[in-house]
Amino acid sequence: MFDHGNGMWHLNKEMSEVMANTFLRSFGLSMVGIFVPLFFLQRHMTLATILVVYYGAMYLTAAVSNFYAASLVRHVGIKRTMMLSVPFLVAQITLLRFFDTFPVPLVLIGMLGGVSISLYWIGLHTDFILSADRKKEGAETGEMMAIANVASILGPLLGGIVIAKYGFHTLFLTSVIMIALSVLPLLRTKDTVKPSVNPFATYIRAENVRYAWRFFVQGFHIIVDGLAWPIFIYANLSSFISVGTAGSLGLAGTALFSALLGKVVDATGSRRLLKLAALPLAIVYYLMPSATMAFVVFAVSIAQGFLMVGINLPVYRSFVKYARENDALGYTLFRESIINVGKLVGLALMVATLGSPGAPFHIASIITLLLMF
Repeated sequence: MFDHGNGMWHLNKEMSEVMANTFLRSFGLSMVGIFVPLFFLQRHMTLATILVVYYGAMYLTAAVSNFYAASLVRHVGIKRTMMLSVPFLVAQITLLRFFDTFPVPLVLIGMLGGVSISLYWIGLHTDFILSADRKKEGAETGEMMAIANVASILGPLLGGIVIAKYGFHTLFLTSVIMIALSVLPLLRTKDTVKPSVNPFATYIRAENVRYAWRFFVQGFHIIVDGLAWPIFIYANLSSFISVGTAGSLGLAGTALFSALLGKVVDATGSRRLLKLAALPLAIVYYLMPSATMAFVVFAVSIAQGFLMVGINLPVYRSFVKYARENDALGYTLFRESIINVGKLVGLALMVATLGSPGAPFHIASIITLLLMF
């Protein structure tokens, strides 16, 4: 996929399109993602309603839609499936934009997001698996993560500034424009890849338990990082700009070390880096509820972003390697399904522990430690 001559990567035409799409989409989503629960909270909705009705509907829909997305990849191709995600995502954010004027049921808005998630990620991961260089999986995984996170670094901070100065409506409109533009790079060439897929049941076996646990933890982390943490920050600092700054700093920590650690994974193996990162990340999660001052929140966000690379990168590299050797599309479906289980469990635990804001972080600390074994 990449030519690493002279310390640079040069993408072939098809992958350059996918990466340009990822860049625009990541930037557009990063501006709004961590602020959506705060948008609903400002409308005097209970946190339980937001978590269950909106996010629960989103991730349940994604879990079901994953199977339809895999079928679409087989029949219409990878890039077309990714492009189909855009109308659903644009519709979701547009309904948020007009929510105050034309309130649509939260469950419907969440379901649109769930369909978009499944169509995009099933397609993107399958494409990357089929295109990555076998000898440089870690390095190319790091570069892909870096591209997405570089695009997202300024998104949360800009989002916080836009909300503070102009409000949520302007933020949602800006995000929709960026996401709509993200489809253009995918139109440059024809979509010719239509991979086959093995039955889902073939992945329900003992040897995949370790991989399934890793995917589950990733899903749980997404809930803690994307929901519990921004809500906690806003509850303590009451500032959209502080929430956005923390989000941007976390992404900066991820982007800074993704490309570097990708080469380390190729040299040392995935499991060693995973073990090295799990303990300090678990400590950071445990300490997160103690961060009630702005500079501490920002420092914790940077540390968490950096250490998360040590988890996500080796896990993804192992996933790519195993999927290529077996079934790229089928194993992507398996991964995304387990990640959605982790998200749903994370949501359920957040709802169950609403009276204890630190509980999601402490639970995340425990399950992160288990990655060492």
